[in-house]
Amino acid sequence: MMTWAAICGLAGVALIAVGVMLFGSRSPSPPSLTNNPRPEIPGEILFRDESQCVAYAPASGGTPVKVSCTDTNPAPIAWIDAKTVAVVRNGDDGPTMHLVAVPTGEEQAKEPVPPFLAKPGNAEPVSSRGERARVDARGRLFIASGGREAEVANFDTQESRLRPVLWSPDGEWLLLYYTPPRDFARNELWIVRRTGKDAGLFYRGTAEPYASWRIDGVGITPQ
Repeated sequence: MMTWAAICGLAGVALIAVGVMLFGSRSPSPPSLTNNPRPEIPGEILFRDESQCVAYAPASGGTPVKVSCTDTNPAPIAWIDAKTVAVVRNGDDGPTMHLVAVPTGEEQAKEPVPPFLAKPGNAEPVSSRGERARVDARGRLFIASGGREAEVANFDTQESRLRPVLWSPDGEWLLLYYTPPRDFARNELWIVRRTGKDAGLFYRGTAEPYASWRIDGVGITPQ
């Protein structure tokens, strides 16, 4: 005869198995930077939140600040300097670049879209050090430099999509875009060191992988 403890143990295993079948394996998402800030990650990241508003937050983790919420369609964004961001908007006459003050959201100018915002994102972004990043279908992150490529991390995201978005201006950190299976409204932005270590969840619920990274005294990506 089975003991009560054994029965409870089997029931627990069965519940876990059902959960895996219904909802997939455990989440590969790294720890939240909002709850566990990492002061060593420098700069500020501009991105689109769940409402497709343009917002920014410390790359180390923190509360986002909304800048502009007038866009109807997702489009590229970028830091211009510490007090100005560029927001591309799609109008009846085509896309135009709007310069917006931070953090007030006041529009300062409207200009033609420059080449660095007009071109589509690179599937394998290149860092300031000349290193190229890519993620394969199994969720493995590879960094290539000097003709050699090495696997630096395996996030085991086979049921979903994970891809690099951009490098930090100093070339030390990488921003990744993760789409969870069966939960497309909860897309995530991850930050990981170029060595594959120190990964953190920067934001959950982003609308699109448009982003820009600024570090005082170092630079801005994209540029």
